[in-house]
Amino acid sequence: MAEWQHLSPEDPSQLAALAVGLTALTLAVRRPDGRGLPSLGHIGRPDPACYSMNVIRDIPPHCRVFNTDTLGGFVIVERPDVQVSLDTRNDLYGRQRVLADVHVVAGKGDIASGLADAGCVLVPLATGLAKWLRASQGWRLAVSDPATVLFVRAQP
Repeated sequence: MAEWQHLSPEDPSQLAALAVGLTALTLAVRRPDGRGLPSLGHIGRPDPACYSMNVIRDIPPHCRVFNTDTLGGFVIVERPDVQVSLDTRNDLYGRQRVLADVHVVAGKGDIASGLADAGCVLVPLATGLAKWLRASQGWRLAVSDPATVLFVRAQP
């Protein structure tokens, strides 16, 4: 078995091998559409294309939020004063509950019943639920951005 050798900057053959390896790695991780390397600027913090701090800030204090599982964890961290309906700890909520919420997010079934305990709804903009809420008299659009939309239950 060959022994591991440290990189020697003085050895041109090692530098050439390193350059070939880095080039191969760069080509391997290119985006499927060929636009180059994906942005890694969000590493270590939530990707703003998916998690909007501006929308999260506008959740009314102590509101019970109906949300997707992926948004729930972010809300728990950023807004501990609000109660989320779900987060990515799917084993905690159980399969039946998770599937029921997925159905509501898709804008299917008895949506009004699924939102009965919620005072706010936080979902991705392109969901069936967001479309349903836009047409609903019982909800008002509070704020949205390209990733997320927040609805608040309309006051009677």
